[in-house]
Amino acid sequence: MRNLWAAIQKSLSSLKLAVIVLIALAGLSIWGTIVESKYDARTAQELVYHSTLMYFTIALLGINLLFVMLDRWPWKKRHIPFLLAHIGIIMMIIGSYITREWGVDGTMAFRIGQTRNWVSTSDTYLNLYYSKDGNLFLPQSLLSKKVNFFKNPPEVEPLVFEPKKDIKLKVTAYAPYALREEKVIESNDFSAGPAIRFVLQNQFTSVTDWVLNSGVNGGVKQFGPARVVLVEGKWMESQGNEIQLRPKGSGKTIEYRIYSKKHKMQSGLIRPGESFVTPWMQMNFRVLKYLAKGQSEILYKEIERPTDRSIDAIQVDLNGKNKWVGLNSFARFYNSDGSAYIVSYANNKLSVGLEMTLKEFRVGRYPGSGMAKSYESEVEVQGKTHLISMNEPLKMNGFTFYQSSFQENERGEPVLSILSVNYDPGRFLKYVGSILLVLGAIVLFYSKNRKRRWD
Repeated sequence: MRNLWAAIQKSLSSLKLAVIVLIALAGLSIWGTIVESKYDARTAQELVYHSTLMYFTIALLGINLLFVMLDRWPWKKRHIPFLLAHIGIIMMIIGSYITREWGVDGTMAFRIGQTRNWVSTSDTYLNLYYSKDGNLFLPQSLLSKKVNFFKNPPEVEPLVFEPKKDIKLKVTAYAPYALREEKVIESNDFSAGPAIRFVLQNQFTSVTDWVLNSGVNGGVKQFGPARVVLVEGKWMESQGNEIQLRPKGSGKTIEYRIYSKKHKMQSGLIRPGESFVTPWMQMNFRVLKYLAKGQSEILYKEIERPTDRSIDAIQVDLNGKNKWVGLNSFARFYNSDGSAYIVSYANNKLSVGLEMTLKEFRVGRYPGSGMAKSYESEVEVQGKTHLISMNEPLKMNGFTFYQSSFQENERGEPVLSILSVNYDPGRFLKYVGSILLVLGAIVLFYSKNRKRRWD
């Protein structure tokens, strides 16, 4: 046993092992950089930086450093720089592990005036709810399962859940990079309502869209100061420049009412292919197609590499019915009595223990260019105003809030501020480890210079 331990100690403290580990770390870092440039940061993290191989290599580095120190026992004064550097690296490894296991790295996005008290993390969950009326208001939770389809795709390892006797939920496919596509189809589903495809245009603009009257879409399409509303039964109360449509009888005849703040209400009948002109902005409204029962169908087209518009999506099967669900969205499966099962696939939301309101967002741009050179968020927390800019994070309640990025509308106006939120329980060990590593280098440099002067 003594000879076996000596052999193990010799192997784990050898210079050859250290060289192999360093080469492996360099190779993994290069691989991660290539993957990130070809795909994105999330793909690089899943395939390289958070892979089992990377964790094994780093753990082997820590073991090698530990056994190298033990091999020098009993330690002498000349070993101080060597010990400081090795202990510092080991502390940084331990601190990084603590952060990985118990830390938080997420995002907080909100518009001006909005309040947030949670962050969205990279962890994803598959959820199943039951709603008596098909709405999302206080549904009954039947399932909540943490999933990682990137590492465990359902094509390789099928996921099947049976939260109740009469419910069987399966995840049948996964697309890591997909583009969302929406189309309206004729349907006999209980939840389906009338649908109208129309074009609204004048000399300045032209818009073609669908308006559906169902529990999902609400029968309203907003276009700046005007809107198109599809109703069943009673007419709705006007809210300004508005076109209200109502199917008449069982045919394709549609009643319409045109409301305006400055003009008298107009009304009439219209069929597919026919049109009328609104008194406001002289907009020509033409009905292109009418469906007595139409339903919006969401599809996701898989692509090879990610883009700014791509997300990951899953295909789910609930009791024989198939639908695609994109990340941070949901799909309803209606029953004949009007109730529905709701499947959602979403990032985990974690409370930060405080409410933060975005009061103002400012962007500084380079002269003569639309490029942003600086941006900052003015937020209110617990009645006090704080400024979060690119180089000035906000630290509160154990979290650090960094100004990460923002989104603009089609006019180039900022509409959404995005903060990166970090909770790092291993930060102290990483800081101490870094100090010890630098201190070891300083002591080594000092002791060598001192020895050279004596010589």
